[in-house]
Amino acid sequence: NIYLSVCFISFRMVSIAKCSFIFLFLFGASLSAEDEGNVKADHESDPPTNPNTTLVLVAMRHGERNPGHFLPGDPNEGKWGQEGVYMLTPLGKKQAYGLGQMLRRRYKDLISEQFVNDEIKRYSSSADRCQMTLQTCLAGLYPPKDETYSDWNDQVLWQPISYKIDDPLLRMYSVSKCKPQEEAWQPISDDNLEELQEMLKKDKPLIDYIAQQTGWNGSLSKMADVADNLIAINNAGLEFPEWITNATLEGYDNNLADKILEFRENHQIMCANYKPCRDLMGGVWLKNVIDILKSKRDGKSEKLKIVTYASHTEIVMSICKLLNMDINEVTYTAGFLIEYRDQPEPSVRIFFQEPTNEPYGRKIDTPTFSPPCPGEQDGWCPLDNFIKLVEENAIDDWEAACKLDKKCPEGKTETKKADEGKVRIAVSAFQIDCD
Repeated sequence: NIYLSVCFISFRMVSIAKCSFIFLFLFGASLSAEDEGNVKADHESDPPTNPNTTLVLVAMRHGERNPGHFLPGDPNEGKWGQEGVYMLTPLGKKQAYGLGQMLRRRYKDLISEQFVNDEIKRYSSSADRCQMTLQTCLAGLYPPKDETYSDWNDQVLWQPISYKIDDPLLRMYSVSKCKPQEEAWQPISDDNLEELQEMLKKDKPLIDYIAQQTGWNGSLSKMADVADNLIAINNAGLEFPEWITNATLEGYDNNLADKILEFRENHQIMCANYKPCRDLMGGVWLKNVIDILKSKRDGKSEKLKIVTYASHTEIVMSICKLLNMDINEVTYTAGFLIEYRDQPEPSVRIFFQEPTNEPYGRKIDTPTFSPPCPGEQDGWCPLDNFIKLVEENAIDDWEAACKLDKKCPEGKTETKKADEGKVRIAVSAFQIDCD
């Protein structure tokens, strides 16, 4: 079952947008009372909540989405993927909605039943699939209930909730003119790393066969595209193309689809395992996590209860590794949960949440950590120890990390003192202060 196999794979100045899409209105309109009854109970092995928890940070990869390229000659054309490339599928929306409902159940004593802006920070990358995932998760977390507060339409279990788009935080690989990230990705995208070269060599007959059948080139990126198509076709309940079900390649009579699935997310996983890429993809997010935890400890964000982030495989997996979590795959809507408590001392514990094989189902696991946190007790790590353990790879200034030249336009000079008059001048992918 391909779905089952997939379930176990896998600030400075930023461009900010506050959004709410019509799609969620339409999606919300389809969520009836019957849908609420379909929500599965939380996994029986989930760790219990702690009454002293005062803040939770939630990372999620986007939900299941359509491939970036549709398989040529797919006999199912027109029967799936109508949303367009990279858009969330119906299953992806259910995964995100189920995550929101799990958060509501687990943290019902922490988070207000109704949406309160000061209680929650919401971040997404600029990618449509991440924005759609975050919106749908928030729909599950904050269904309208009170007529005097947020129940504005009894036909729609949804309310508009704004969020911030932050690509240096959650999609560093798309930040314009960031030379170091381009350099980190180049040997991966070109399949030049030793591990990728070995994969190409080992599976050459299979890759040649797939290239012949699809007309695509024999890069690992294209092989991952094929895997994406098979996952979506299977989850839509449709049949694979004939060249897969009746393969003519020797040795792959009955297992060609399973073998192709091994190519999924190969570049993204490699990025998270390749230090130059991992550190840059996850470092800004790590600094954000540390800053939020410090602010909570220092009493500077007493009202804040939850922070949500919607990002991508390589970004989520990179920060998980920078948090010393031993994980090798991040499936759709999976990511970390960081719980903070201030009693008996400021401390954190980290879980890994992911979907089960039920559309709305979730489970929470306690991962292993390498190295483990000094002074950890019952999964709780003293905050100061945690920060000392992970802060080395935190990126304080993403512009400096990208080696961006902070130059003012002609006729303007960069402002040096905070009390001088300033004009905000947008330059390329970032902004600077100019007189």
